[in-house]
Amino acid sequence: MLMKKNSWVFIETIGVTLIISFIILLVIAAVLLALNNEEYANKFAEIAYYMLVGGVIMQLILLYRERGDRNEGRMQSTGK
Repeated sequence: MLMKKNSWVFIETIGVTLIISFIILLVIAAVLLALNNEEYANKFAEIAYYMLVGGVIMQLILLYRERGDRNEGRMQSTGK
């Protein structure tokens, strides 16, 4: 049981890290665009987008798991 909990904490940490990376990369892209470096700004924005997608997928996995745990607990308390 402890191993499962630690693995989910790891997934949560990765998800949050990816979302924070998205914000940082998007700020860098905005600065590069302001400095008229459109080529690198587009590359940073593209990488930022992939970070956001990865982070959201991780958060959805955690949400799905959390709902499953709640339903399982509800079924055990009703005796089903």
